[in-house]
Amino acid sequence: MNPLERPGDEGVFGPAVVLNSRSGEGCLWSQDGVVVGRMPSPPLTNAFVVWLGWPAIVVSEGVPPAALAVVARGLRELLETPGAPVLISLGKLPTGDGSRMLSDNPAGRPARDLARAEAYVAVQCGWFEGDAMTVDLDGERFELRLVQGQSGLRWV
Repeated sequence: MNPLERPGDEGVFGPAVVLNSRSGEGCLWSQDGVVVGRMPSPPLTNAFVVWLGWPAIVVSEGVPPAALAVVARGLRELLETPGAPVLISLGKLPTGDGSRMLSDNPAGRPARDLARAEAYVAVQCGWFEGDAMTVDLDGERFELRLVQGQSGLRWV
């Protein structure tokens, strides 16, 4: 059963995922502390799903670049989102104004949209504050800003 229901607006939605940062095995963790699935063994990190008209999965720090494909496969299986792009964090930029990310993007979604997914997660999780952010995704830099849209704030 897919735990994700299509939301109306862009942004982070659904439960968080707690996962092993090497194997991609994980479980769903809701805000009220309910766990769906078996808690994986360490080393652990977490992931969030962002809706951009389609789901993108953003993983916190802790996944080594060599484990990206394995972790991406595990997340897609757990969340029943076969073509969803998965992004892993490589930490903050040296300038402190954003983050460095790697992606596994089998559906070929636009890189700028994937960078926007990181911005939604970074702000909602309190990792970044402000209305402008730089995301280095797979070596390409994107300058993003927060603007008021018809249905609320959006990263563009």
